[in-house]
Amino acid sequence: MQAIQTKYLGPTNTKGPRIKASCDAGSLTVDFHSIDASDDADRYEQVAAMLAEKLGWTGDRYGSLVTGCLPDGSYCHVFTQAVDLLRGVRKACREGRNNGNPWRQPELKAAFDYIDSRDGT
Repeated sequence: MQAIQTKYLGPTNTKGPRIKASCDAGSLTVDFHSIDASDDADRYEQVAAMLAEKLGWTGDRYGSLVTGCLPDGSYCHVFTQAVDLLRGVRKACREGRNNGNPWRQPELKAAFDYIDSRDGT
């Protein structure tokens, strides 16, 4: 599995601003203004997802794309199944398919609250 790095490319004499997503397997450059996003992090994540789709990195095998900002201002995107696994645990607990009450365990409650904030629920 490879991480995807996205970075801003400023305008030139012939091209407008762009975002480039790259990894060892390939790259993709997208016009900055063609991406409808509520904030910059979302814009960069969308371009990373476009590259992942171009490379065929989709489906349950890969999990969710998680994004972080690097010190140079570029973004790094990695796939993880941890978020999806926590969603499954949260669902089982809410449906009563658990042994005991996990909400009393602060670590699980914090993990579920984090997933809720990502999902907007």
